[in-house]
Amino acid sequence: MKVALKNGFLMIKEMNPVQLNTIKTWNRMKYNRKEKMMVGLADIELLTLFGQLTPLTPKLQAEFKRQIELQNAVDAERLNEEPVPFIKMPIKARPYKHQIRGFNMAMLVFGIVKPKGNDNGSRLQDK
Repeated sequence: MKVALKNGFLMIKEMNPVQLNTIKTWNRMKYNRKEKMMVGLADIELLTLFGQLTPLTPKLQAEFKRQIELQNAVDAERLNEEPVPFIKMPIKARPYKHQIRGFNMAMLVFGIVKPKGNDNGSRLQDK
């Protein structure tokens, strides 16, 4: 089996019939007839399922770890009682707490601000 991670997509080629049938049951990947491979968005769920099928390569492990850290940072911000904007918000009015939380979560998800990996997402590092 050949595996690649490109532009956030997991691509799998040359699977045996058992692996192919297992991957099809996930309903997370589509078959590309032209390239003769399965392609799917490399999110936490797909990487977890693929890791149960075969050990993850170092590149896939790094991507899985990055996504877990991002999810932990977003979850930590969601529960933050006293949110402070990570960067200056482009508005004139004073935002409510839930608006600041949403803004901060969007900054994390879109990669404008990166979560720090060692403290469960409560602090940030510059990109």
